[in-house]
Amino acid sequence: MTYYSETVPIDPASEHFARLKSYAERVLVQGEELSPDEVTDKEIRLLALRELTDQYGFTEKDLVKLIFGKIFRDRQHCGCPTCRARRQMRNDKAGTEA
Repeated sequence: MTYYSETVPIDPASEHFARLKSYAERVLVQGEELSPDEVTDKEIRLLALRELTDQYGFTEKDLVKLIFGKIFRDRQHCGCPTCRARRQMRNDKAGTEA
């Protein structure tokens, strides 16, 4: 049987994305402000990710999509016909029902 340590190191890029997503959600969705230490941390993580994405040929647009991708999706469920139709089209493309 294989045992895994609970302190398995996380991929640095994944950790950067997770932290940046949490900062973005706190600021943009919840309306909070980051502390000065968090702002510094955000800038350091963004620089590290830009260096990494440049190595693999990602654009800044790709980086923004990776960070902000699901933050604004389906946050509010409007019941108007237009929004229902858009949601249904997305669900049909994804092969899900809702």
